[in-house]
Amino acid sequence: METGQDSTVVRAQQKGLRNGSNAARLSAGLQILVLVGLFFGGVWGTYFDGINGWVLAARFLFVFVILGSLVARWPDWRARGFRLDNVSTPWNRAILTALAGFSMVLVVASVVGYPIVTISPWSALKYLLSGLGQQALVLGYFFALWETALKRSKLAALANSILFGVIHVPDTALMILAGFGGLVLHLLFLRGRNIYVIGLMHGVCSIFLLPTLLSQDVMKTPKIGPSELLPFSRRIQNESGPDARVAICSQFVAGDVFRDSFNRRVARLFRRVNRPIPVAS
Repeated sequence: METGQDSTVVRAQQKGLRNGSNAARLSAGLQILVLVGLFFGGVWGTYFDGINGWVLAARFLFVFVILGSLVARWPDWRARGFRLDNVSTPWNRAILTALAGFSMVLVVASVVGYPIVTISPWSALKYLLSGLGQQALVLGYFFALWETALKRSKLAALANSILFGVIHVPDTALMILAGFGGLVLHLLFLRGRNIYVIGLMHGVCSIFLLPTLLSQDVMKTPKIGPSELLPFSRRIQNESGPDARVAICSQFVAGDVFRDSFNRRVARLFRRVNRPIPVAS
């Protein structure tokens, strides 16, 4: 039989659990808010005055807050999806099999002459590592915060996917691809939580989708945030006419780094030749 004192203790424990849960939700929500603010400050702060102390501080604090929260509350990495013991489950095995089949079909199509945009092995490796790194942060860290704050996994997946799309501004096609693709990856992740499988899927899809979208001019650039040459492009546009051509001595700088707002023609002076290409004034 439960006495009055026992029931009081139980109610106190339940209240303590609710308060602890509410505190965890509030803490997770505040972390998301602070990190999003620091991210956009560290990326879009360059829009106003280039890279300065405030921008560098925002980038440093973004990393510091993430590392500090991990040290303060060391997470259960397996629960967050950093695991190898469920790679062979039917769901994850199906994803890996589909990726292998998809890759083989496209490679064969490229060999027989079907117009597939090919990239170097080094670029392919960078896409794979980028996919793994992005999913480690997006799914392994931010999604866990959203789940704690919202208490519903599918709602957390939707919120995190929207955030993932928004951080890819300013290119509209890239934002839509990131947001929709992020939602698909989140839903797949909920079926068999494995960061490595989803990160590999992200990387493989990027290898074939991004070069194709860029080559078809559907996507202007895969970069996020303002161009690092934005202050320079503003000066060029202010000091030149609409028919002017900008001559750049670089193997890497091209028109896309100025973004869509730059409407001057770009000519690279050196293209593996010993003398400059004549540039019309």
